Amino acid sequence: MPTIATSLPELRNEISFFIGHGRDYDKADAVQKRDIDLSLETGLLWFYTCFSSTKGRHVWSFLQKEWIVDIVADDRIIALPDDFSALAGEITFDYQSDDHSLGVVDEGAMRSLYSKRHKTGTPQYASIRGRTPSEGNRSRYEMLLYPIPDAAKTLRLRYQVEPKSLSDDNPTPLGGSLHSITVLEACLAAAEKRMDPESSPGYHMQLFTQALESSIDADRALQRANEGEGAVWDDALLERNTLEVTKGYLKAKIGDALGYGPNPSAWNHGQLTEVTEALRSGLRYFYNPPILPEDTTPHAWSFLTPVAKLNIGNSVSRYDLPDDFSMLEGGFTYDSVTSNFFPPIVVMGEEDIRYRLQRDEVTYRPAWAAIRVKKTPETVGTRWEVEFYPAPSEDYTLKYRYRFNPLQLKDDAALPMGGQPHAQTVLEACLFAAQGAHSKGEGSEQKFMNCLRQSVGHDRAAACPDNLGYSFDSTASGDAMNSLYDYDLSVVTHKQGLF
Repeated sequence: MPTIATSLPELRNEISFFIGHGRDYDKADAVQKRDIDLSLETGLLWFYTCFSSTKGRHVWSFLQKEWIVDIVADDRIIALPDDFSALAGEITFDYQSDDHSLGVVDEGAMRSLYSKRHKTGTPQYASIRGRTPSEGNRSRYEMLLYPIPDAAKTLRLRYQVEPKSLSDDNPTPLGGSLHSITVLEACLAAAEKRMDPESSPGYHMQLFTQALESSIDADRALQRANEGEGAVWDDALLERNTLEVTKGYLKAKIGDALGYGPNPSAWNHGQLTEVTEALRSGLRYFYNPPILPEDTTPHAWSFLTPVAKLNIGNSVSRYDLPDDFSMLEGGFTYDSVTSNFFPPIVVMGEEDIRYRLQRDEVTYRPAWAAIRVKKTPETVGTRWEVEFYPAPSEDYTLKYRYRFNPLQLKDDAALPMGGQPHAQTVLEACLFAAQGAHSKGEGSEQKFMNCLRQSVGHDRAAACPDNLGYSFDSTASGDAMNSLYDYDLSVVTHKQGLF
């Protein structure tokens, strides 16, 4: 097919004419042909490596290929294509796979992984190394996988091509007619430099520099057109009809803030790990907020303090508290259905309970309690228990309010605690955590603190009662307390005073 791209014969003839041997390469002698071919090879090398003093290093789109390979179980070494030069993107699984792309590590790290344990599963890491022995004068490469595959998978990767030398069988430089002038000026600039190595940049070097910048602009525009502008968002996130934030939404926003894009399927294992850690750190910032400048203590969220029940009896004084227990809020009260107006159980120091038990182990209705830490294995974490005195002489149902430690969000549809009023604060906390990892997004700390201040104000208003209730002697007997029903509802409020 006819083309206006510069070919090998034309390049040779132009170089021959420039250095004074006439415009016919075939009539040149062996020494002259050697000078011409060396200028040609140098010029092509300058063009392919593509470095501009104003635009920096650029990787040509026409020097990149996509390669698809099927891997099988137990095959940890994959031979890469013969023209492979370097990776030009992520190593991903097939489009239909839910697996994330692979993190690329050096060969030393890969050897360390192999030496520590022989693990099989879905590959998470890859390493590129030269194949030994080399075949001919061209380098060959292979890819190592870890964990060692335990099932057949399809991998996709983009790589940078190592261009072949021009020959009668391969007469046209890569890049096509769009860059033919740049190729020609690169070769003439190389010949110009060979003729006078000590001279300042000559006429053709200046032309090559200008043409190279134009070629880079054209190639970058082509890459943007092929790849598309903007981020790719999951349709499920865009179609949500609620203002609450899910784990999937938070991950997408964190990934976009870190420069990885919002689509988790495009992240490699290392990027997924960073996003996940930023999410965890952000949730910790939100659930355990820092002290606001105008406060003296950190705020305690009301939505992290549920009311729970505890059944006691059978002369047993010690009971495990929930695994997510963090601290007691208030005290233990008896369930009104079975215990009428028994006064609340007084929470005291654990040493005081031990002193009372040492003095007299009796069974009766518990009047005192102490919270203490249980001794547990390191893999279990901190657990708490409560001990009552006296030990219960019969069955009772107690109610208590406690602060709990939230668990991490399990799946992408999971919602953080707090609900819609605190959704923006959760998001800003996660972006602030991501900033700490990559120093991106100036002002994220201030945005988080501003949102936190609003959330704290909302939570205090939502959790604060309209009145403080009736003031009575909680140690009074049940009969005396029955007289409460004879009083009116005149109470002291924290907003309006006496009414």
